[in-house]
Amino acid sequence: RPNIVSYTLKMTMLGSTGDLSGASDVLEELKQSGSEPDVALFNNLMKMYAVRRDKNGVKKTLNTMQANGLEANARTVSFLVKFYTEEDELGLAEHTYCTAPAEIQEDSLVRLSLMKLYIAQGSLDQALALYDSMRSANQGVRRRALQLLIVACGAASNPEMLAKAEVHTMESSLMDVRMSNALITAWIRCGSDDSALRCAAQSEKDGIIFNEVSYTALVSGLRRLKKYDLAEKFQAKAKEKGIVI
Repeated sequence: RPNIVSYTLKMTMLGSTGDLSGASDVLEELKQSGSEPDVALFNNLMKMYAVRRDKNGVKKTLNTMQANGLEANARTVSFLVKFYTEEDELGLAEHTYCTAPAEIQEDSLVRLSLMKLYIAQGSLDQALALYDSMRSANQGVRRRALQLLIVACGAASNPEMLAKAEVHTMESSLMDVRMSNALITAWIRCGSDDSALRCAAQSEKDGIIFNEVSYTALVSGLRRLKKYDLAEKFQAKAKEKGIVI
């Protein structure tokens, strides 16, 4: 008899072809076979609807999952908070997080989704405080969270918050070329070429090897700030390394 893995594969195949109705029918097929769908299967189906930005499909699947007596797990909550945030349903995203059990609220991936919500709300101070509470999360999650905050500070032209985010970056073991690029770009977006150059100099001092993204950010950003001499200097350095901008 086919097991739940077989039905999962069938659902995935149907979903990849855009047949979400057929993918949804897999849940009933599974029940008729004598097995019950699990939370992972419902999560999988909700993500298929999300790819097509079908909010009704997501909500219908969630309701069906709950009607089957299943409770959302951390992956469900993380997905829903992120999805509702991206769909600009910020109140629903916050409600989803706030009504989740405490142990799920503490999950690092759920908190990463919550950070995206805070950023969407323009609450950069809350996003930074949330990052501070994620010290036990793995390095990949913390790096992603801090990078999101840095980019948001640049987009909001908020040098005060960006300075705080930079301090966290420098004090942690998270600095790499991607974080350096994010900081440089954010400082330029804040209109501070001095801070961008300081960050670039510190990164090189710390042994970070700049890539094409690094030099492109510096050259294009300095040109935008009308610092043409400095832009030409970094363009020449990039050329020396075989990078054409």
